[in-house]
Amino acid sequence: MATVWQARVARVERTRAEQRFNDVRKLANSFMFEFHDAIVNLPGSTPARELVVKRALEYIDGLAREAEGDTSLQRELATAYQKVGEVQDRWDSPSLGDTAGALESHRKALSIREALVASSVATREDRRDLAVSYSRIGDVLWARNDSTGQLESYRKGVVIDEALVAEDPTDQQALRNLVTDYYNVGYALFEIGDLSGALETFRKERATVESLAAADPTNPGVKLDVARSHTNIGYVLDATGDFDGALESHRKAVVISEELSAIDPSNSKARGTLVTSYFRIGGTMKRAGDLTESLVNHRKSLSLAEALLAADQTNAQAHRTLART
Repeated sequence: MATVWQARVARVERTRAEQRFNDVRKLANSFMFEFHDAIVNLPGSTPARELVVKRALEYIDGLAREAEGDTSLQRELATAYQKVGEVQDRWDSPSLGDTAGALESHRKALSIREALVASSVATREDRRDLAVSYSRIGDVLWARNDSTGQLESYRKGVVIDEALVAEDPTDQQALRNLVTDYYNVGYALFEIGDLSGALETFRKERATVESLAAADPTNPGVKLDVARSHTNIGYVLDATGDFDGALESHRKAVVISEELSAIDPSNSKARGTLVTSYFRIGGTMKRAGDLTESLVNHRKSLSLAEALLAADQTNAQAHRTLART
């Protein structure tokens, strides 16, 4: 009788432990996806995002110690590390400018994802996520002025995403990731002086993102990527001396960015792209000899950059943008 009672107690305790485990896991995912993603574009939200993601990471770290070998939990842990890294330092989003911390976080995510991809349970999503980790590490290496390291990391991401798109041309997420890959590789090539390689890569970026826009023409994120692709091509054309071509590309980016900013004034990414577009137009005008229009556009860029920083003084990206402008 005592043995039966002990077994019943053990079952009850096990059920309670499983319920607690699932409750904590659900809470951690709510922090990572619902809370974090709801505030990611709000001005002044950087400290709140850091707290939200760190709390999620604490929960999942604790769960991971309790569930060795749980691949789905390992995936969640890698996502948490990635999100922490993005809050610590992310060039195109509000962040804290902590490149050392970001590199450590992204390498933890990379280690988990490499193991998942090498395992017998690897999925297409695991491969996509691994490519994202290579991209994020490349971003941080760029911020740390490691040109060789960033290009190497970015190219690893391209290889994975090009293979995924070749296998399934309708994979929208792989296509979006490939747009980011081409953007990253294009700028890495530009920085080492390979202008023809950069222009070719940016044209691949534009072709890929335009195919996404054709399938989803009202998506603000996709429209912003279209604007960014025009800005990138204009940047390289400027460097080659094609000022007319550069201005045409930059002005296309301005039209899209202004439209997105008018629809959602809190969209810091759209406003940041607008800052860059006016800045690039001002630079091209200067090199073309039109100093008056150059100054007009630089002042527009400066005003927008000041407003971005005023909305979030903790945003390292906004500080960098204002300093450049």
